[in-house]
Amino acid sequence: NKYGDTPSPFEYNAYDGRVLGKRVMVSLVQSEKEKKLLGRAAFNEIVVHDGNILGIPKGDEGLSKKELIAEARRKGVPTGIRYIDSLAAFVASGIEEAVESGKKEFIMKRAMTSTSGEINIKVREDVLRFITSENKRIDLRGPVFMMVRAQIE
Repeated sequence: NKYGDTPSPFEYNAYDGRVLGKRVMVSLVQSEKEKKLLGRAAFNEIVVHDGNILGIPKGDEGLSKKELIAEARRKGVPTGIRYIDSLAAFVASGIEEAVESGKKEFIMKRAMTSTSGEINIKVREDVLRFITSENKRIDLRGPVFMMVRAQIE
């Protein structure tokens, strides 16, 4: 969040340390010119409301005018999970797998997300059936625009 408005291209060194005995250097990267390091949906929080699973922006960003989002902010149950938190867990797991398999690099890139899997959220099959049968929705879309690169030595 600290570097969110830094002019690009930009690379932020997030971690330099050991993972499973190997040196790993992790960077957040924005290689395109005049783009933010992260998209505005990166900090959306997942909220459950009235059978819906929704990604709710932290700020107003014009979305509170949508009735469902406004109501979810007031009455929903926040999960405490932001898109960026879930993706960070995915990156950590991916780096561990890359180290274990002897790879020298791991890259994770996300742009516009449209499914729960794209932000590393798995919804159980019985929950999916309930949501579908009740005409509810899972709406975890948004511009995340996040790239993480890990160099492994």
